[in-house]
Parts: sequence; C-alpha cells; structure tokens
Amino acid sequence: MSEALFTPNPEEKQRPSRLPLVLFICSVLAVVAGGGGLWWTAHRASAVKAQKMEGLVRAGTPEFDTYLRENKLIINKLERFESESMIGNRYDIFCQVENLGSRTITGLEMRGFVVDFDNKPFVERIIYPIPNQRSTPLKPGEFFPVKMVVDGVKDSSKVMDVRIEVQGIRFAQ
Repeated sequence: MSEALFTPNPEEKQRPSRLPLVLFICSVLAVVAGGGGLWWTAHRASAVKAQKMEGLVRAGTPEFDTYLRENKLIINKLERFESESMIGNRYDIFCQVENLGSRTITGLEMRGFVVDFDNKPFVERIIYPIPNQRSTPLKPGEFFPVKMVVDGVKDSSKVMDVRIEVQGIRFAQ
C-alpha cells in the first residue's frame, strides 16, 4: 500500500515544467526594466544639469567678481576629513556659505579640488548646492551648510591641500 503512494501512475501523462519559461520571462522583464531605469536616470540627470547651469554668472564677469571680491558671498567654518574608500582616498568637505550682500541667490555652483605640491589641482568635483542641498533661494543675511565629497585620490602622499570655491552664481531677477 505504501508503494502505491509514491509510485507514479503510468496512465497519467507528465506535463512539461513551466518553470524555465517563467524564469525566462522574469529575466527578460528585469533586463528591460533595468535598462529603462538607467536610460531614464541618465536622461533626467543631463536635463537637470543643463537646467542648473542656466543663468550662472562666472569668474571674469563684473557681477561675479565684484560680489566675491567685496566678500558678499563667503565660505566659512571649513572642515575637511580624509578617509579611505574602494576607489582611493575620500575627502569630505564641510563648510558654511553666507550671503552678506544685498542680492538673493537662486543658484550656486561650487568646485572642490585636491591640489598637489606644485599647487595644481589633480582631482575635482563640481556640485550645485543651490538647488540640490537647499531648495529655497539664499536671501541676504542668510547662510547654510554645504557638504561635498571629493574622492578617487589614488596617492594621498601627493596631496598638499583640499579646497573649495564658488564657480558660479545665479541671482534672482
């Protein structure tokens, strides 16, 4: 009696397993979804970057040079921390940006960079703290903290300093 329970009945037909078909369909859907997600992310990032760069005044323009030369936009409370990562040394830069001028700032581009002993930058990163880290404009008299990570420094023995600077400003109209 116990043998009959575990022995297949020769009269019943064996259906082919659908597991390989289900796995194939799931893997195709995963690849399509992943590819679509990557495409959307890359497309969105380039559109946002282009939008952020519109209307920035840069070094060499009277508006930018005057605002920075007269210390109307300053970087203070600068702190730098070094750590190791999978792609080399990592430098976390923390500072405070303060608007001491009379104009509202709606966009800010900053550059963090590592300089060697010849005072030449050899690793850099560009960020847009306004609007990425702060979504509201920076009004006169206001300040906010900025964090930047510069990583990928392969040889820390060549590092003389880690710096941060303002590269572009967009003023409210």
